[in-house]
Amino acid sequence: MFNKKGISAIVATVLIILITVAAVTIIWAAIIPMVSNQLDEGNACLEATSKLSLGAAGYTCWSDNMGDPLSINDPGLVIQVKNGAGGAELEDIKVLYNVAGSSTTLTAIEGAGETFGRITTPPTVIGDVVTCGGDLTNAVTQLPGDNEAVVLCFQRTTGTIFNDQPVSVSIAPVIRIGDALKTCDIAATLPNVPKCSALA
Repeated sequence: MFNKKGISAIVATVLIILITVAAVTIIWAAIIPMVSNQLDEGNACLEATSKLSLGAAGYTCWSDNMGDPLSINDPGLVIQVKNGAGGAELEDIKVLYNVAGSSTTLTAIEGAGETFGRITTPPTVIGDVVTCGGDLTNAVTQLPGDNEAVVLCFQRTTGTIFNDQPVSVSIAPVIRIGDALKTCDIAATLPNVPKCSALA
């Protein structure tokens, strides 16, 4: 007679349950933090995007004849950016200057190799010339805080940017998540950007 021994049904069931619990625990420990981080990042961007807007009447315009502080008349862009309350603090604002199917990305905070300067003093319009007060610089610009609005003036220093009237201008917030900067989705777009002289 053969003497065979096997695993009882109870022991086999307990082993299957233990293996299943161990697998679920390992997956839970690996997946949940990753999903949680993605949700936190998404929520932070959603808050930043929902509170950022682009001012239309009177402060957002394009000019092919910017006056001071440059001694030459160069084209430029003036935008008013409004920031609501709460959410992540803005680290930067990306501005998309859209012309004839292509776009150029500008930043409100300094960046390397740029062909434009920024001025935070509100512009004045006299006739066809838009004048942005203050010094044209690539220095850090003041971004709008909670419930604030600022006017940013971008003026070309080299190249051909701003030569053509934009089809639209869009803005996207840049926020800090952990140690990294994250550019969020476009928060606002202004189509048919008017000439500044039309607002005078």
